[in-house]
Amino acid sequence: MPILIGDGRATVALLMLLAAMVSDLRHRLIPDWIAIGLSVLFLLPYLLSGRWPVIGEAIVAAAVVFFAGVLFFRFGWVGGGDVKLMSALALWAGPGGLLQFALLTSLVGGGVSLACLGWGIFRRWRDGGAPALGRIEVPYGVAIALGGAPLILATF
Repeated sequence: MPILIGDGRATVALLMLLAAMVSDLRHRLIPDWIAIGLSVLFLLPYLLSGRWPVIGEAIVAAAVVFFAGVLFFRFGWVGGGDVKLMSALALWAGPGGLLQFALLTSLVGGGVSLACLGWGIFRRWRDGGAPALGRIEVPYGVAIALGGAPLILATF
């Protein structure tokens, strides 16, 4: 018997977040279908029930995150997939949950960054080179997905 959370949307959304993490870890790429799917999973029930205020607030939250993310993308701090994933999850957070989402994602992102730094230093040491600090690639989609998972669980 399958394990479903709520009406099944949360389970599907969490699986999408898992797919985003795996893809970002393996390819440093988050497919567009994940952000689109998360957006549809959130918006569709509200559209069908006519709860327009919730939709409006969620879209405003997503737009704020998207435009901030575009700035971060412009400076090379995040990838385009990260921006789209954060924006889709901002729908789930709404204006009232954005600060918590940002804080949790930042905290997890710090841990992911430290882990990547440690892994890079270890690999250089293992390969006989001197451990050196340099530019590291951080699969920040992992932090975004882990920061967004509680949003999805809190919806149900």
